[in-house]
Amino acid sequence: MVDGVLFAVEALVVIGALIAAYFIFFSTPKFDQGALQDGVAKILKDSYGAEDVKDVECLATVHGMVPGANLVVDLQENVIHDARDRARRSITHRLDRSSDEIGHHLARVRALSPLATLERGYAVAHLADGTVIRSVVQVPPDTELTVRLADGNVGVRSTNITDKDGNRG
Repeated sequence: MVDGVLFAVEALVVIGALIAAYFIFFSTPKFDQGALQDGVAKILKDSYGAEDVKDVECLATVHGMVPGANLVVDLQENVIHDARDRARRSITHRLDRSSDEIGHHLARVRALSPLATLERGYAVAHLADGTVIRSVVQVPPDTELTVRLADGNVGVRSTNITDKDGNRG
């Protein structure tokens, strides 16, 4: 499951890089830097009333970037980071749920184990041949029995047998 999510994240990274490369190298128009500088100077003069604009450089020229290219890369980077974060949260949540589920199964197995039953004070009686005694009719008077407890066995002898209705056998 984790490998599949990591593969999906890696695939998104590759796809995002390919899309960004396409926009940077093929679909981004090439600007005439001189015309761009003239346009920036005109906007600064007309819109902002700046007088001395001959030393002003366009930021794209200063950093050697094509306008708009970073926007595409930044958007793809955000998409990839968001997908990675969602994948991590999803995996963490799934692992937490699975861990809780395993804990519940373990508690159920422990509660239902025969040893846990013996530890709660119950015992299992069986005849000398190993047959588990389920009824008083299986035990004749003066019979040797073994009683299994949580921490070992006890040898006993039947001396008095009474059924659930109080009848003696």
